[in-house]
Amino acid sequence: MCAAHPRVLLAESGFTETGVTLRSLCAERGHALELLFIPKRSNLSLALRTYCPDVALLDLVLFQPDPPGAVAVLHQAAPHIPLILFADPVDKDCAAKCLQVGATDYMLEGCMDGRTLDRALRAEFRESPAKLMSQACIDSLTA
Repeated sequence: MCAAHPRVLLAESGFTETGVTLRSLCAERGHALELLFIPKRSNLSLALRTYCPDVALLDLVLFQPDPPGAVAVLHQAAPHIPLILFADPVDKDCAAKCLQVGATDYMLEGCMDGRTLDRALRAEFRESPAKLMSQACIDSLTA
C-alpha cells in the first residue's frame, strides 16, 4: 500500500453524504487520495480486482435485496481489501450482519463528518499492513 496516495474505491447509488465528504477530503489533501467512483453494483467485483484499492467504501443500498449475501461475494472476490459500509440508520442491523460475512466496519449516514471519515480511513490504512502480514504468515500447514 502506498501511504502517500491511498487508493479508495467509492461505490454509491447516488450523490450521498459519504461521497460528498470523501470528495471534500480529497480536495483538502490536494488529491493525496486516489478515488475511483463506481455507481453500479454490477461493476464492483471487477473494479475491486483490477483497481486494487487500499479500502472500499460501499453504499449498502447498492446491495439490496440481500446485502449480507452481496458483501460475502465481494469479500470472497477480494479478501485482502477492507470493505467499509455506509448505511442509513434504519439499516444498522443489516450493516452489522454484514460484519459477519466480510465487511470490516460500517458507518451510519447522518452521523459522520469529514473528521470521522478521515479517522476511519487512517485507522484502516494503519491496520491493513498488519492484516496483510498476518495473512502472509499463514499457509496450509499452519492454518
